[in-house]
Amino acid sequence: MNNTFKTIIYMILGFMVVSLVASLFLSALPWMLLIGAILFVYFKIKGYFIQKKRGYSSNSHQKTYDSNDKSQYSTGNVQDEDEVSDVIDVDYKDVE
Repeated sequence: MNNTFKTIIYMILGFMVVSLVASLFLSALPWMLLIGAILFVYFKIKGYFIQKKRGYSSNSHQKTYDSNDKSQYSTGNVQDEDEVSDVIDVDYKDVE
């Protein structure tokens, strides 16, 4: 066979395969969107009833912290922040 003829056959077969895959995808796309929408609504409703069963709303998850409360940061024998690491002072010059 001629190389040009082989190339034309491969291009036609490739175009047919791509067309078949695109056709299958486009025919399945509405079903996938419908199933996705149904699952989204199902999980939203399920989450709503789980939260309602626990007895709190989504706005009650806020917690305020006192800025003077160091207990949330302490892990035992941690020293003050200034003593933990050495600070290196660097003088920068502007490059012109």
